[in-house]
Amino acid sequence: MKITTPKVTDLEPTWAPFRGWTILFDNPDLDLGPSPVLLETPVDTTGNRVYATLQSVAQTIAENLPDAPIAWLPPTSFHVTVMDGISGPHLGRMQPGDVSRQLAAGFDRLPDSLVTPHDLTAGHDIRSVVSTGCSAPIRFELDAVRCRGHAVLAELRSSVSSEPALARLDEARRISLGDLGASVGLDLVTEWRPHVTLGYVVNRDVAAASSAEIEHIAAQEIEGFDDRSTTISFSSVSLYGFTDMASYWR
Repeated sequence: MKITTPKVTDLEPTWAPFRGWTILFDNPDLDLGPSPVLLETPVDTTGNRVYATLQSVAQTIAENLPDAPIAWLPPTSFHVTVMDGISGPHLGRMQPGDVSRQLAAGFDRLPDSLVTPHDLTAGHDIRSVVSTGCSAPIRFELDAVRCRGHAVLAELRSSVSSEPALARLDEARRISLGDLGASVGLDLVTEWRPHVTLGYVVNRDVAAASSAEIEHIAAQEIEGFDDRSTTISFSSVSLYGFTDMASYWR
């Protein structure tokens, strides 16, 4: 079977090199030590049970679809993205020059470039997003598992009480992406749909054919969990770099 996603090289899975930076919510109960530190999230803690729920959902899908070519991410790497920054594929769409060379150099030095991230972000000021962060704790509820392209995603919806803080963060995110895009010559502003990526169906055609069954199995599994196991709250955001889809560094 042909692998049609650039993020995976085989079904072990072996994760393909994929470098860049992003802004993530800091997972609850995460030890935020000095950079660079590999994201290794405790999966089942008093502050975060939703990742254990999602681990169970992924396992149930795998058990029910043993022949499905899905590369599952390790639960310790689960996260929720606030703002996608720049990654390797963007470099191929940029005009060659000082900025693209600076970014490439920052990517090559990951994770060490997180210590002094000027090259990693090409000098882009991310402080507006990080400082806006969680002006109040932002609480999400597990909505549903969906297949989007190759990705198997757990989509999240914000609680009503968190909507004002989420709107402020989204506005800061859009402004920052607009400024970043202008500096690198790319349109980077996208709609924000908070989610947790569980894994990737490695073949595009199989992903399309199996999406309904994956979503059905996940929905049945999620019904068995109580509210405490399907909600998560965040109180801060930070800059992270990644070297592949399973290796995020703060």
